[in-house]
Amino acid sequence: MLAVSQLSWSTKAAQLESLYGSREKTVQFIQAVHIAVMMQIDTFTDERMKSLYMLLFMHEGMAQVWAANETNAILSSTSLIRTLETPLANIKNAFGNPDQERTACMHMNALKMLVGMTAEEYMAKFEMLAGRTGFSDAALEDAYT
Repeated sequence: MLAVSQLSWSTKAAQLESLYGSREKTVQFIQAVHIAVMMQIDTFTDERMKSLYMLLFMHEGMAQVWAANETNAILSSTSLIRTLETPLANIKNAFGNPDQERTACMHMNALKMLVGMTAEEYMAKFEMLAGRTGFSDAALEDAYT
């Protein structure tokens, strides 16, 4: 018979990087939570446990205060959280970039091929920004310089 720890962590995701509350890391953190939870889906008995797992990685900076409040609400059963998506949406609202599209447009306009940059690096940056700008294909063709 397998021990509980062996069953719980049979598919183990990499440990999540802490969220400090920086705008730059919020989307990455949310995606990492989704991946880690999916890879360890059998570990969590309910949505509450998924949320508590995610909150473990919010233990520094501005995110720590926010997470402490959420954790206390979940542990005292006063939380209105019913799915993991609720606190993730709250994290995006609290710590994410409120105007990601405009920021991507500004970065797209500033993107230039620099000395030492490979064509692949330029294309990777361009494609990453293109997905966030909301530009039409025609506008993307104009922006590609």
